[in-house]
Amino acid sequence: MKVVIDEEKLMDLLEFQWGYEGIREDVQRVLRENSVPYETDARIERIAEHYGMEAQLDVLQEECAELIQAVSKYKRAKTYPDFDGYWPFMKLTEEITDVEIMTEQIKYFLACPNVFAEWRNKKISRQIARIECEEEDNEQDSNN
Repeated sequence: MKVVIDEEKLMDLLEFQWGYEGIREDVQRVLRENSVPYETDARIERIAEHYGMEAQLDVLQEECAELIQAVSKYKRAKTYPDFDGYWPFMKLTEEITDVEIMTEQIKYFLACPNVFAEWRNKKISRQIARIECEEEDNEQDSNN
């Protein structure tokens, strides 16, 4: 498995976006501590290696835009009196799948599944905490 990360470009981009010179060392540390082979479908690896990270980042952007459009059309279609839901549902599931395939390729290139797992866990835990706060607030409101 070949991991292709142009670290210099990545660091330049991060410094530009975040305006923080120290991010270079932070990112290098995270990559060093968490870089392990990313296990994925061999077909995903083949596609990723064939096109390269730069091209697949462009495709990921396109697929995200198509997903946004599919979500909008799905929501809008539900307001039609003759809504049967089949086409908007199928288009939505197709675009979700496309985004998942593209994100799997980018995860493969970045080769740090521990970082993704950590972010996923943090974000899910944070949302559960928010839900619990909302439920507590709702319970207090109903008791008043």
